[in-house]
Amino acid sequence: MQRVPILIVFLFHILFLQAQITTYLNSSGKKISSQENAIAMYEIRTTDAISFSIYKSLGYNGTWSTPWLESKVIKKTERTYNLFNVEKQKNEYQIIEIIDTLALGFKIKQSNEKNEIQLIGDALQLFPLVLHGKSIFFDNEGMPMAERYFNCGALLNEVFLFNPSDSNMIITQFPNILAVLKFFIPKLQKV
Repeated sequence: MQRVPILIVFLFHILFLQAQITTYLNSSGKKISSQENAIAMYEIRTTDAISFSIYKSLGYNGTWSTPWLESKVIKKTERTYNLFNVEKQKNEYQIIEIIDTLALGFKIKQSNEKNEIQLIGDALQLFPLVLHGKSIFFDNEGMPMAERYFNCGALLNEVFLFNPSDSNMIITQFPNILAVLKFFIPKLQKV
């Protein structure tokens, strides 16, 4: 009689380990609910109780590429994960820590293997990371570099928090032209 509950628990555990969680993103990086209009698909494949893998596929006109292993994740605690990027093939990894649970997702902190903070922000989900709301990004010296606002992963707005001439950071993404005009037009009108 006791074998039946043990068998049910064992079967449930096996089904959970084999479960896949799928996320679809559109061309702007926004999380969407179905594969229609999606260009990227991420699948989480659980291997054991403390680790899982993230596979990525690219889509075009309803056809998906063969999934490839993008990242491996090791659960360190209930709120801390180490994310290894397989594509970089280095010993570098990201530490994703859940700071708080929100009504829609999590407040997270992402650091590198040297424990240098890269971002603190709000996320709908962790793997793949889908930011939603305000996030603060930090430079290599740990100084706040930019505030970025996201909607389901899509970047809505970005505000730089430093004067580029005072920083040794290289800016790889230029601000929106409308934001630049809004900044300079009032100054030109005063002249």
